Amino acid sequence: MSNPKLIPDSEVSGLKIKPQASGAVYVLKAKQRGTRRTVTITYGKVANLSVREVRRWAKRDLALLSQGINPNTHKKAVAEGEKTLSDALNEFLMSRSIKDSTRKSYEQTIRRNLKDWLNRPITEITQPMIIARYHKIKDDVAKRNNQKQLANPSGEGEAQKAMRSLSSVLGFFEEDVLQDGTRLLPLGNPCRVLKAKGVRKPLKKRERYLTLKQRLDLRDSLSRASHPEWKNKPFTNQQAIFVMVLLLSGLRKDEARLLRWEHISFNDRTITIPETKNGKAHVLPMTSKMKELLEQVQNDGEWVFESPRLKGKPASMSRVVERVSEDLRTNFTHHDIRRTVATLLAERGLSSDQIGILLNHANKGQTQDYIQRTIQQIIPLMENIEHDLFDTDDDPSRDEANEESSHQ
Repeated sequence: MSNPKLIPDSEVSGLKIKPQASGAVYVLKAKQRGTRRTVTITYGKVANLSVREVRRWAKRDLALLSQGINPNTHKKAVAEGEKTLSDALNEFLMSRSIKDSTRKSYEQTIRRNLKDWLNRPITEITQPMIIARYHKIKDDVAKRNNQKQLANPSGEGEAQKAMRSLSSVLGFFEEDVLQDGTRLLPLGNPCRVLKAKGVRKPLKKRERYLTLKQRLDLRDSLSRASHPEWKNKPFTNQQAIFVMVLLLSGLRKDEARLLRWEHISFNDRTITIPETKNGKAHVLPMTSKMKELLEQVQNDGEWVFESPRLKGKPASMSRVVERVSEDLRTNFTHHDIRRTVATLLAERGLSSDQIGILLNHANKGQTQDYIQRTIQQIIPLMENIEHDLFDTDDDPSRDEANEESSHQ
């Protein structure tokens, strides 16, 4: 006997009536985000249910599926009073006062590496599972990663980030006690096994930065983008200015990428970054070269670096530094540029505390909390950077840099 033909609902996609000998039933068939399988949910006999009520249930379950949650597993966990990883993640994020970018990072990291655990009760996440998944993440990244290995083995950083995120979520519930007086996680946070057994290796700090010669070559490469006769440009003038702003300021990628014109004051000669990693607004002086660069990208929109394709949106700048580094034939990243700023200032004799003011690092001690960071402290730092890039053509140190580079 052939399978009965399902009758689709007129309002809710995926909701259907399934004819059968004992009486037609309502079913929902829809894809679960992050998996390739179709989930089937049976609600009950058509004769016993209101179509309006069933549609409401179906919409609720479609919302869960869109979040990567299987409603069948979710209902079982809820009925038994168990908290799934998806529940825990949502509760953790709702209870913490964190930036949207940090929230997005948690969600993306866990869904990318632990999507098949989202419907699992957190009480069922064991130490052996943690160790096995840690190694799997490393292996999976290594298999698909064609880039040159940097400071750490391929996949090590991603595996550690995933487990740090998971550990933060599980740790949030570590002290929770059930009605019977037992702990929700009787064995504590299972992610601690990685340190206890020495599975998680300390990550080596990246030390790559651009030498003086490389900095000057980068400047020359970026400057070419504005030349009308430069054909087959690998990056636009706007993108070149974006990279130059990073190099002159030491800003993080998104701090520069998400600048709005309301943050720029040509009258006061200031640039304000309202949201930073340490949660404090950061104000930079607008030096002459920075003013010249920002005037070149002035537009009528909201964003300083507006997307050329999506009006009203900031440019993604996702592969800009990669293209610039390929043009320069020198491999470096956004953070290498930031490290370069710190290095060149250190080379000029500035202290780590002074450099930290420009880079907006969090204060290290209580005494530092009483020291107010001012624009006057930052001006000489940015002037040093500009001098390094734009007043060194006749500097003998460039010849020394060339000679040093030729011996490497």
